[in-house]
Amino acid sequence: MFKNFDEFIVERNLAKIQKNIKIKVVIDATVHSDERKRRHEGTVITDSDIVSTADKALPKITDELIFDKLDIGAFIHIYNPKNNLNLVTKLEGEGTNMKLVIITVMIKKDFKPKKGTKTVII
Repeated sequence: MFKNFDEFIVERNLAKIQKNIKIKVVIDATVHSDERKRRHEGTVITDSDIVSTADKALPKITDELIFDKLDIGAFIHIYNPKNNLNLVTKLEGEGTNMKLVIITVMIKKDFKPKKGTKTVII
């Protein structure tokens, strides 16, 4: 499990930090985002699908924040290979209270986000 006491302390401190970070998932209710949910050959992407996918990515996003690999204001692409659902999101907020704003969604196997966007695969 733990190789030494120092490793245990680091793991325990990270767990405390993770519990203090709160990220709320918010769907951007623009005409564009709503239209994108229905543009997939008879498949409708539900709000439940979107929130479920985003929720699964939150632990990885939190880890990226803790290890300074991701900043507030960053665009994040979340990809679920099981159903090829892609979410383009933006992390907003400050301190330990943040929100992950869903900007657009699509079902596409080979979607490529714009340069500089962090990809999280769930």
